[in-house]
Amino acid sequence: MKKAISIIILVLVIIGFTSTSQEVRDRAFIQSIAIQSDSNHVYTTVKLYGDSYVYKGIGSDIETSLKSAETRQGKVFFSGHTEMIIFQEDSFSNDILKDIIKYEEVSPNCAVVISNSEVTDTQTAYSILETYDRLGEVTISTASNIIKELNSNKVVQVPYINQDFTYSTIDIG
Repeated sequence: MKKAISIIILVLVIIGFTSTSQEVRDRAFIQSIAIQSDSNHVYTTVKLYGDSYVYKGIGSDIETSLKSAETRQGKVFFSGHTEMIIFQEDSFSNDILKDIIKYEEVSPNCAVVISNSEVTDTQTAYSILETYDRLGEVTISTASNIIKELNSNKVVQVPYINQDFTYSTIDIG
């Protein structure tokens, strides 16, 4: 009897691990999300790890915009390893930042930057930001730090990326 139960448990564990690996294979891991918004829509540009193409979406909020971008490729977006969120300079929203962490499960330790132009090579942009941070010239601002600072100070300094991949800071709030 114990042997039969052990075999059943072993089979269930193996089946559980098999379905998990299939889920990973069916996911598209987001490297970065660029966000622009106006009074009616949120526009997103999603860059995946290992993919040179970007996927664009539009929606009434961040959730529907990301779902719109997701439909343009064949896998389910996984945002838990997102390295960078890039807000267009006039589109920063603390509410969108809170929603992307809460509903889309982006890591609170994700870097947030502001830009006045489209950044397509986000892997290079993030690497350069890490160098600026290491040299003490521009500090990486995480989503959670920005939310905390805006809740208490109403103004926070955030990295600002230029077209030539140089960084400075900008006050938002």
